[in-house]
Amino acid sequence: MLHPRYKIYIVPRPNNRYVIGATEIESEDKSPMSVRSSLELLSAVYSMHSGFAEARIVNMLTNCRPSLRDNLPKIEHGTKTTRINGLYRHGYLLAPAVVEEALNGGLNK
Repeated sequence: MLHPRYKIYIVPRPNNRYVIGATEIESEDKSPMSVRSSLELLSAVYSMHSGFAEARIVNMLTNCRPSLRDNLPKIEHGTKTTRINGLYRHGYLLAPAVVEEALNGGLNK
């Protein structure tokens, strides 16, 4: 399901828990989540499924996301190192596939 306004993800975890994310605020601010961000995220999740109405919030985290100007991942292969950067807000979901590509020599440029 897609929300018409927000690019959110809902990832099921064990014991009837879910990881829900994420806002897209271009900022270097690492302060705790704002009321606005939490309300937007929670209302979007509730609109996706009303079962979240009585859910309990176990944790709320904020952090900055590594991104390049185009918000696309980049893999650079050196002689002894491989650097992976710029996974942006999709890092949580993309990391396994990007590592696989890096190991196979893909995404060189």
